[in-house]
Amino acid sequence: MHLQASGCRHCLLRLEWTYGLHGRNFITKLAERAKTSKTLRVVSDQIGSPTATTEAARAICDLLEQRTEGLFHFASAGYVGRYDMAAFVFDYLGMDVELRPCRTRDYPEAALRPLNSRFDCSKIQPLLSAPIAPWQEPLERFLREL
Repeated sequence: MHLQASGCRHCLLRLEWTYGLHGRNFITKLAERAKTSKTLRVVSDQIGSPTATTEAARAICDLLEQRTEGLFHFASAGYVGRYDMAAFVFDYLGMDVELRPCRTRDYPEAALRPLNSRFDCSKIQPLLSAPIAPWQEPLERFLREL
């Protein structure tokens, strides 16, 4: 990366599967589609960790406060497939939606998505003011706010 090669002070934070109240994301798209269709196809072969932007903001504040430098990965703790995450969302919301699994290759998108998005967050964890929450906890808070 050019920034790292430049030798200047920097802190890069890579995030995965982010969602929040502003903008479109996988979860809001699911909820929108469920309003018009009771059967949804969701990819079952992509694994990662849904990460709330509120959790990412806390991590950023911790890094800024410490003037941390380097490259870090941040994601909620634990992993889930997109299909199982969709099932979690609809179950939590009490929505009657039939989910059908499909493969990434069967559901073409403009952006290529890796099948394995899992991050190792062991480098950032000691720098944070609190343990990284399991993906279910921030997602439940988000779903209550929707």
